[in-house]
Amino acid sequence: MFTTGDIIYYLLLGSCVLLSLLNKHTNIRGISYLRILLVFAFISELCNEFIDFYTKYGNVMYHFYIPFENLVLSLFLIKNVEFNSIKKIILVISVLFVLSFLVTSFYLQSYLNYPSVFYNIHCMLIIICSCILLLNLNIITGLKISKNPIFWICSGFLIFYSGIFFFNGTYNYFIQHDIKLASELRSIINLNLNFLLYIFWIYSFICSLQTKKYFIQQ
Repeated sequence: MFTTGDIIYYLLLGSCVLLSLLNKHTNIRGISYLRILLVFAFISELCNEFIDFYTKYGNVMYHFYIPFENLVLSLFLIKNVEFNSIKKIILVISVLFVLSFLVTSFYLQSYLNYPSVFYNIHCMLIIICSCILLLNLNIITGLKISKNPIFWICSGFLIFYSGIFFFNGTYNYFIQHDIKLASELRSIINLNLNFLLYIFWIYSFICSLQTKKYFIQQ
């Protein structure tokens, strides 16, 4: 049931959970939101494994996870953005996205289908917000940007969600012509993008622990 790739994935995810618990709000603002997301991701992935193994409803968890992920990541990004106007825009867009997603999932789209269109919108929103945060990154005196945890967290967002965004178009094409190939490609690409995301997050959490004196002094 679990492949070598799955085992590596859960080890990386578990490491992220543990390291996030060691970090405090003074190190990374909004760290509690990342903890919640990581724990929920761990639980939802395990549920998805069992659902996919025993039934044909493998895409069901995405209809719950994507809106939850969007809202939690939006709250995390809001915590790290300095401008109140941008914070309000991010929150309003996130709430509208979640409501639109849930209404569409409940009334217009089957839970059997992978919500690629909404996932692409989600990816685009997180990419834009991450770029805004990186361009307005809080410069901490004496701390190199390569040691700033927010830099690595947002860089992980950009790589992961950009990869998903561009792959989803290919996935929609293949699912019409070769469902098996589409499923295999999604597993391989999603898995490797997740590896990169969690490696970036692990490094960011380690950086925040090593340089916590800079954050305490702010």
